[in-house]
Amino acid sequence: MKSVENYAGRPTDPEASQRYSRLDQLNPGWWETAARLARTGRNTLPGIRPRGGIIELAWWGETVLVAPGHRTMTVLDVPGGIGAGADEDAAAGSAVDDSVGAAANDPAGTGTAPEGAAPRRISYQEGLAILGLLMYAAGHDALPPATELVSAEHLTGGTTFFRGPHVMASVLVAERFAADGAGMLAAARVLGGEEADFGEFGARFTLFPGIDWIVALWAVDEEFPAAARFLFDRSLERIYELDVIWALGNVVARRLIAAADVADPDAGANRAASRNHR
Repeated sequence: MKSVENYAGRPTDPEASQRYSRLDQLNPGWWETAARLARTGRNTLPGIRPRGGIIELAWWGETVLVAPGHRTMTVLDVPGGIGAGADEDAAAGSAVDDSVGAAANDPAGTGTAPEGAAPRRISYQEGLAILGLLMYAAGHDALPPATELVSAEHLTGGTTFFRGPHVMASVLVAERFAADGAGMLAAARVLGGEEADFGEFGARFTLFPGIDWIVALWAVDEEFPAAARFLFDRSLERIYELDVIWALGNVVARRLIAAADVADPDAGANRAASRNHR
């Protein structure tokens, strides 16, 4: 019996191509929209604070500084965000300057930079999701109302889009944690997730105030292979196009697996060796 449910394909990794490896390669029009939003200083969605040409964003339990003029995104290590102290502009400028160092310490953008190193780097696909959210915020003062939890294939056009190379990366979660649901929950806690009553092992992440992402895992047993699903509110399709939702799934899977591999280095080394022998 197979240990993992038989999915039709595996997700491609866009960041394996040099065309999709840097934040400055993201859509120039999206960067310009973010720049206009930053210049206005107008608060839009709760969790987004434009000021002085930059944007402070609540993202995945962290504070991210978006500097459209530099085309950079930096995870801040200032407690409480840059609004917590009197010298906000100095903290913001320092954070932008530190973004190069963050990329050097965490080149994959996994959120597992060495202790004491600069904050983690925002990867291309995570940056795509952040810019997409700012695109929505530029024209709206509130998130769309919540309706119902769905998986990707139940979104409009989802059955056609989310297959083959665009299958959701939940398949990678099922593969990594097929017999280690407790390890998946431990990795989720490292990333700020909470246990949720979905699947046999479930974790909920708040990516942005009002936007939750749920990982539901069913571990392998004597009768059934392992399976995993990503769940989110249907209203997510009013914020993001399907390709951005797919990219966000890649980010969730990558960060979850990386967090588990840091906690269990032997498992990470074995996975790397397996990839090298394929």
